[in-house]
Amino acid sequence: MDPSLQAIRRGNLRLLMATLSTEGVDAWDTSGKLLAGISGVQLRALMRGMVIDDAMAREMEWSMQRPVGWMDHAHVGLLDE
Repeated sequence: MDPSLQAIRRGNLRLLMATLSTEGVDAWDTSGKLLAGISGVQLRALMRGMVIDDAMAREMEWSMQRPVGWMDHAHVGLLDE
């Protein structure tokens, strides 16, 4: 998988987690369940470099009400798109 795409997706995952944090969701397990139905351990693995595949990216977009493909484009600093 393209390393630059993974870097973009990881940055966008950080933005999604920051958005959840502003809504009072700070626990890894809760964030993982809300973002993609995954555990906190899996979410930490994604943050540390595990591949965010297309299916996972689309699930995160859907769960956070972002348009399809949102995870694939840089959105630096935009928490409330």
